[in-house]
Amino acid sequence: MRTLDDRWLAYARRVLEAGALSQCCAQSPRNDAIDRVRRWPGYLGSRYDSGCVLLVGAIHNADRLFTPEILALGDEAKKWVGAPRTPESDRRYLASVRAAYTASARRWALNGNVWKRFDKLLGHLGIEMEQVAFTNLAKCFCPVGHNDTRFVKACLARYPLGALIEDIRPRAVFIAKDAQATNHLEGEIGTKTGALVFRFNNRTGQANGRSFREWVPEAAQEYRSTMGPSAV
Repeated sequence: MRTLDDRWLAYARRVLEAGALSQCCAQSPRNDAIDRVRRWPGYLGSRYDSGCVLLVGAIHNADRLFTPEILALGDEAKKWVGAPRTPESDRRYLASVRAAYTASARRWALNGNVWKRFDKLLGHLGIEMEQVAFTNLAKCFCPVGHNDTRFVKACLARYPLGALIEDIRPRAVFIAKDAQATNHLEGEIGTKTGALVFRFNNRTGQANGRSFREWVPEAAQEYRSTMGPSAV
């Protein structure tokens, strides 16, 4: 039986080495940094199995994504997909993913973007970055201020969120995108997997007309109830 790390690595490889670009990837902006890696599968924490939370953003922010650690991860990703998989290359790539995202998430949270909300969300859930997984609905990039919905729709058709969820089996999924293009995800994922699914506006933090401060504590309580008495 494949381990959790094995399943996530197989998913990451599918995203990174797909031959033809999807519509969103073909239309996303290009610059020297982006050209290193055109698609990004996301992150799997080293202690994910103790938290089992999947954080889902909309699309990578081309202007704020590239911390030094993420640039180093891009170099490692190119090496990984440029050669046959081996246990050692898998280990190096996954270690680079974990180091890059745990370091960068702290900086991204300071920018006031969706990572600031994710940071507050983790505080309510009582878990740390190492206990979650992360991906974006679209695997490529969108300039600041552009409507990302068309990119999200195109990428969801090629890289269904449900496929990742089947691989890593989260207990709770938090989706920072409430556009009509994602309306189907809440019921579809919850019905098929049994996971709790919460969808909110990545700018305002609102979910179903309720403020971030209102709905997050209730969501956290629901999540803790799935983790057993010791988590409540």
